[in-house]
Amino acid sequence: MYYSAVIGMNIGLVNIIRNATIVAVLFEGSREDLKFREIRDELWIIGAMLCAPLVILYYTLIPSGIIMFVLITHIFSIAIGIIIAIVLAMLGFMGGGDAKAYMFLSIFEPPALGTIEVLPPSLSIMINSIVVSLTMTLYILMKNLKNVRKYGIFKRFKEPLLKRVAVLFLAYEEDVKKVKKEPWKYFISEDLSSRDKFILIYRIPEKEDIVNNLSDNDRILVSPAIPMLVFIFIGYIIYLLYGNIVLVMLDRLLRTGIA
Repeated sequence: MYYSAVIGMNIGLVNIIRNATIVAVLFEGSREDLKFREIRDELWIIGAMLCAPLVILYYTLIPSGIIMFVLITHIFSIAIGIIIAIVLAMLGFMGGGDAKAYMFLSIFEPPALGTIEVLPPSLSIMINSIVVSLTMTLYILMKNLKNVRKYGIFKRFKEPLLKRVAVLFLAYEEDVKKVKKEPWKYFISEDLSSRDKFILIYRIPEKEDIVNNLSDNDRILVSPAIPMLVFIFIGYIIYLLYGNIVLVMLDRLLRTGIA
């Protein structure tokens, strides 16, 4: 009994150090991505060098009766994480730094002991990240509601009503002068040639596109270009505190319904 308690304490300490290391790496990566739109590869190398011994130590402390189950679940989580990162990067929903961060997390976040996880860690963290990213839609909606009286919105666009309603949550109009100054902070969400169509496949604009097509007095439809890494970082924090936030909320709703 005493031996088991000591093992449990040691595993807990190893996990705390590993979690703190991952949080520090993701925080620095998010800071660099927001400030420079680029993340040093050295960050992931240093993070891997620090976390790899901790993951190995974690496995040496796991009771022999469950080590194979934990290892297989971990390998499955790594595979899922790498596949998701590659697919999202190829589709343009993730940058290179975001994909590396997610693969880094998938490798160095093994399944937790003492809890039954329905989904592997990598998938739970991604779900949390997506939920956090959806809060941006509320921010965009508030911006649009604020702009209605002052500017009117979407008047020049020849798009169906349903598409206009959807874009209320996805994009807002910003002063061209502001976008020219810091183009890396925005995705262009309109066709710059016709200026009357929405573009829902986002891209960070080349400054020349804006300079050649628009004057400083114009307004342009944009979405905030917040790196996915920021949402992954917050999603990981939520995972450490609560686990899979969607499953937690569903469980509470079901318990409330049963009660």
